[in-house]
Amino acid sequence: MGREAGRGYSSAIVLVFALGMLLATPGCRSEPVEPAMAASTTSTQPPGISCLGRITPGDRIIKVAAPPQAIVKELLVARGSRVRAGQEIAVLRDYDLAAAALAQARSEVELAESTVNQAKTGEKPAAVAAQQAAIESQQSILRNAEEELQRSKDLFRDGLLPGAEVEAAQLKVDTARHAMRRESELLQSLQQVRSEDVQVAQRKLEVAITKERYATTELNRNHITSPASGTVLEIHAYPGETVTSEGILDLGDVRNMFVVAEVYLSDVPRVREGARASITGEGFTGTLTGKVEEILRQASGNQLYPVDAQTAADKRVLGVRIRLDDSQKVQHLTNSQVSVRIEP
Repeated sequence: MGREAGRGYSSAIVLVFALGMLLATPGCRSEPVEPAMAASTTSTQPPGISCLGRITPGDRIIKVAAPPQAIVKELLVARGSRVRAGQEIAVLRDYDLAAAALAQARSEVELAESTVNQAKTGEKPAAVAAQQAAIESQQSILRNAEEELQRSKDLFRDGLLPGAEVEAAQLKVDTARHAMRRESELLQSLQQVRSEDVQVAQRKLEVAITKERYATTELNRNHITSPASGTVLEIHAYPGETVTSEGILDLGDVRNMFVVAEVYLSDVPRVREGARASITGEGFTGTLTGKVEEILRQASGNQLYPVDAQTAADKRVLGVRIRLDDSQKVQHLTNSQVSVRIEP
């Protein structure tokens, strides 16, 4: 009786040991099953490609940026506002200072332009007119001196005037002529345009124009306009807040919604532009349809599957953009995850 019990006990130990060895054998280990979409390496291919995707407006979400550490003074749009390209959407705190600097720069440009015009035309008209009057006066003095000299010569010829008087009259004429030449030369110098003066004035004008351009740039940096037409999806900086790396707001074209599907590289050869696709997910009822519009050209790691070394979810993927036939149902579901099936 004791031998039979011992024999049965030994058989049980052998059975447990054999079972343990069986489970420890690699060929018998229970392996996790990869998703159906990764089964493209098998001999039997499914008729379509199943994958995950996300909803995005238009080409992409545009993050409207601003200068680093800028502070919003006024926000001219709200979440959900429809804006057009070039429309003013925000004003930064330093806008008033930039506007004043631009006004000053424009005044300096006007002053520099006047200086250039003055350098090109010579001296001021008033100074030229005064010099012309001085010349006319000197001409009168010269005429009187010449007439006096002629009378002196006539009297001297008749013996009525000594020669010393004629010499004195001649000296007056010579003096008047010398003064006349001096006044004429002064008028010419006033009317002459010096190239050096024009060049200096032109350089000052160029500097003023450069300052104006810089001031204009600073003003534009504090005056934020929409880079494209679209709808305001989210606001990241309100009046009084500092603009971070997220920008002021997110903008997107919700009238043309897309789905960016993450397709494994092994399945990409089976995808073609123009192929039909069906989309399901939460947040909307039924199934959406669309058409493959573009196969992106840069592979990346998947973002929609959790990374797991024991599954195919960490394989490289390529984005496939699918234009939806009906965008209205998902205009409010930007970045939502959906399930996609692309037909061959």
